[in-house]
Amino acid sequence: MEEQGCNLAHPAVLLLGYDQSVSGFQLDQACSSGLNAVNMAVSQVLSVTIDGGVVSMPHVPMGSQEGALPRDPAIIYNSSFAHQGIGTDLIATRSGFSCEDLDQYAVERQQRTAHSWTKGHFDNSVITVIDDLGLPLLSKDEYLRPDATLEGLGVLKSAFDTISLSS
Repeated sequence: MEEQGCNLAHPAVLLLGYDQSVSGFQLDQACSSGLNAVNMAVSQVLSVTIDGGVVSMPHVPMGSQEGALPRDPAIIYNSSFAHQGIGTDLIATRSGFSCEDLDQYAVERQQRTAHSWTKGHFDNSVITVIDDLGLPLLSKDEYLRPDATLEGLGVLKSAFDTISLSS
C-alpha cells in the first residue's frame, strides 16, 4: 500500500542485502496488489525478482484512491468501467451464486485456512517478519476468522454500499 508515497519494493530489495541494481516492482490496487505483483513476477521467468505483498484495507476507505474514474458518468460510459463491487455482484448473479452461497463459501474457506495453519501446511511458504531487535512482528495472516458463522456474516454491512457513482 502506498499510503504515504513509499515504494515498498525498493527498500525490501535493499534490506534483503541485494544490490541496488536489482529491480523492485510495486503495484497499488488496494485489494489484490500482492497477488498481482507475484503473478507479474512469475510471468517474468527469465528475470530475478523478489516479490511479496502488503494489504492494508482498514486504512484506506473503499473508493478513496480511484479518482474520477468510478464517479464520472462520461468516463464510466465511454470505458465500460464497473467498480469492483459491481463487477463482483454481476459475476455472482450471472453465475447463479446467492449471497448465502458466497457466505457459506467464505465460512468454509476460513475454517479450511485455520485448519491448514494448525497442521503446518504454510510453514514452508510464509516467513516471520522480525524487527531490528530480533522480535517477531508478524508470522501469519492477522485476519483469520475460523470462528466465522453464516449468522455473523449475515449481519455485516456490504463493503460496497457506501460507493456512489453519482457523487
